[in-house]
This record gives sequence, C-alpha cells and structure tokens, in this order.
Amino acid sequence: MAPIDPFFLTPQDGPSEPSSRTCDCCGYDLRALPAYRPCPECGHVSEEATVSVTPSGTPSGGTSCIRCSSPTPGLPVGALCARCAQKLPPPGRRFAEEPINRECNGCGYDLRATPVGAPCPECGKPPLTTDGGRTSEFRKTVLASGELSFRISNRRTRSWFFRGALLATFWSVVVVGSIGIISMVGISSNTYNSVLAICATVAAIAIWPLSPHSLDRERPAWFFVRFGGRVGLACWALGLWWFTLSTEEGRAVMAMQLIGLVGGMLFLAVLASVARELELLHVARKLTTSAVLLIPIGLYTFVMPFPESRVNIDQGAFGFVAVVFVLFSILPWYWLLLRVARSVLELASEARWTERAHRDYSKRAAGWQDRMKQHED
Repeated sequence: MAPIDPFFLTPQDGPSEPSSRTCDCCGYDLRALPAYRPCPECGHVSEEATVSVTPSGTPSGGTSCIRCSSPTPGLPVGALCARCAQKLPPPGRRFAEEPINRECNGCGYDLRATPVGAPCPECGKPPLTTDGGRTSEFRKTVLASGELSFRISNRRTRSWFFRGALLATFWSVVVVGSIGIISMVGISSNTYNSVLAICATVAAIAIWPLSPHSLDRERPAWFFVRFGGRVGLACWALGLWWFTLSTEEGRAVMAMQLIGLVGGMLFLAVLASVARELELLHVARKLTTSAVLLIPIGLYTFVMPFPESRVNIDQGAFGFVAVVFVLFSILPWYWLLLRVARSVLELASEARWTERAHRDYSKRAAGWQDRMKQHED
C-alpha cells in the first residue's frame, strides 16, 4: 500500500491535488501548509486564501485589518495588515523625529542611538548642545540648552545674589520666630519692633534678586505681582521703623503695615512661582498655602495686643485659660513661619545643587579638553 500524504489529512484544505499546491508568485511548494497561510518564501497570499470571504468583507476565520478591513489570514484577531503596519511610527517614539545627522562634535561618532544629552560612547565628550527641549501643551517655547526652566535660568539660580537672598530670607523668618518666643519671657516693645524692622528691611532687599523680570514671560500679570511684593515689603519696613523711632501708632503706620502684609503674600507667591519653575512642586504647594493663609493669620495676630505691657496673665484659676488662649492665638503664626522657613531652605538647597552640577560639568569638560590636547600632541 502506498504511503498516505499528510497533506490529505488537513481538514481545512480537503482532497485537492498535491501538484496544485505551489505559490503563484515564486513557485514554492505549499503542500505542507494550510491554505490560509502566506508563502514562507516570498510572503505572497494565494488566491485560495481569499475565496472564502463573507459578503461583509470579513474572512471566514474572522480576521481582518482593523483599519482598512482587508483580509489578514494567519494573523491574530485585531491585527493590522502589512500595508497599515508600515504606516505606524516606530515603537516608543513619542516625540519629534531626531535629525538625520546627529554626530559627536569631537570624533564624529553617530549619536542617533545615544540618548539626548548623554556623552559620546566613543570618546566620552559631553554634548555642547541638546536637540530640542521640554515643551508642553501650554508652553510652546523650547528651552535653551541645559536649562531647567524657561522663566528663570540656571545662571540666575546658581548666582551668589540669588542664593544669598534665599539665605537672608530664611534667617529673617527664623529671627522673627525667635524674637516672638523671647518676647514671651519678657522683652520691651521697642526692642521687639526694632528686630522686626530689621527683618522686614532684609526681606525688602532680598525680594529683588528673587523676583527677576524673566518671570513675566508668558504671564505679563506677574509684573504687578513682583512690584507689588517689592513695594509692600518696603512699606512694611518703613512702617516698623517709623513706629520704632516715634513710638506713636497712627493710621499711617497701620496702613503701611497692612500694605506690608499684602506685600508678604505677594512675595510668597513669587517664591511659589520660582519653585514651580524649578519643578519643586511640593515646595510650590507649601508656599502657595502659606500665601493664602498669611493675610487672615497676620490680621488676627496684628489685632492681638501681644507682646505689650497690658497683656498680664492672671496667676489664679483663670490663668491657665489665658495661657491656652494665647497659645492658640500664636500657634498658627509660628506654624506659618516654620512652613515658609522649610520651603525657602529647600529652594536654597536646589540652588546649591545647581551650582554644584554646573561646577562638576565644567570640570569634566575641562578634563576632556586636556585629554584631547594630549592625544593631539
């Protein structure tokens, strides 16, 4: 008995002649393959695979391209045909296409497969410029090379004026909180107001380096916020000095201190904007909350007679109630001061890290130039 050809045992093909199972394009023998499979030699789909198509245009196997509804025999359900698959972008490509020629500035090595901003894998030279930059739906401007923010540059954040202003603001907040604690033990009003006037003067000077004109980019309204904070803190300092030297609290002094309270709120809003530009979102949230709560807490503390000579806590049974009342009156103020001090300290740490990163980058670039000179010699 002659051996049985396995081709006749495939139920999807039926008892067709073996001689007719060849590829229409290249002549490859297809007898060992199902009828709906493409040719493994050239990829051509025979006419037998498209015979059993329903009137709706879908193959009998239920497989069709999800875009053009063309038959996709042999592919999983929901797959694309070869023509539609070629139109898709490469996997993992979410940004604009890289330039065709992206070579190293030192040795000419092809950097198209190297991450943007990484040093050359051939010679180790750091890139001088980066292709593209950070953009968003609301910000269409491309950042400059090596910059973290569009509204405040790295050169500004690592400058001595910027970092010195942050440290001055931090110590001013610490001194205000400390003099308030000391005043509970016993201190004259003149000394208390003099220390507050000095801290207000330091803050009025420190706001200038911390509120550059570049913050007005994309948001022109920040011009009024910046100058409102500058003028407000200056009025607060002048009002405190006036009250300290004259010891007469008139309407003009009270008005200047209230303007200073608004200036402090605007100052915190500027610091929150700077923190948001440096991607310190948790610091921005803290400063924004502090700016919103500064006016109600400041007004409540402003109307309180503490620390004054007329605040006398009874030594009797009512004394404990008075102590609790004073504590609940001043605790929100100290909570606010602690929150602002921590936020300003984190901004100063970020500025210090930026300076250190720039210094390390400069050292690496200088070392690479020295190695290249030695190699040329």
